[in-house]
Amino acid sequence: MDRKRSLTGFTKLAQMGIIALVLGMICFFYVKKVYDPERRRFKAVYEKWGKVSQEIKTLGWNQRDNKKFLSSILEHEKELRKAKAALEQARDLLVKDEDLSGILTGISQIAASYDLVILQFGPVDAEGAKIADDTGEGFSLRREHYRLIMSGSFIKFRSFLKEIGYLPKLVTVENVVIEPESKDGFLKINLLLSV
Repeated sequence: MDRKRSLTGFTKLAQMGIIALVLGMICFFYVKKVYDPERRRFKAVYEKWGKVSQEIKTLGWNQRDNKKFLSSILEHEKELRKAKAALEQARDLLVKDEDLSGILTGISQIAASYDLVILQFGPVDAEGAKIADDTGEGFSLRREHYRLIMSGSFIKFRSFLKEIGYLPKLVTVENVVIEPESKDGFLKINLLLSV
């Protein structure tokens, strides 16, 4: 009985706050652990490349002891070349400084082509806006965040999301907040983009 009273003793505002906190945490962990498949795929390819490279070094040392390792080394070198090619393809998907203005302009043009009105579009000034993951071997993965607030219909927004998926560089939507803007069906859409 005391336990029931202590759980229901929260005010409605406190209960709503707890629910909002739990939902916020769920969204945060979903974005960080589930949503970013390109980044995970890139890291998986890079790790595979590192393992194959290490196996080649190990087999090279053992080759003096047995000639059968030579054919194994040649097979692993082929795998290493494939892994390096996949790594280069993944690097090509990342936005470089010289590509940034073109990608941001492309996003604006796609929004305009779907009659979405851009209310605000700019970099996020908060700490942690730049992500740098040192993957070793002198390569780092750097992403910048941009806030895009726009107005329009849900159908056109859905088409916009599909279209930015065809951009030549990796652009991910980190967060979406959609609110009704008016009675005529227009929505206020707040996006956090990672470029």
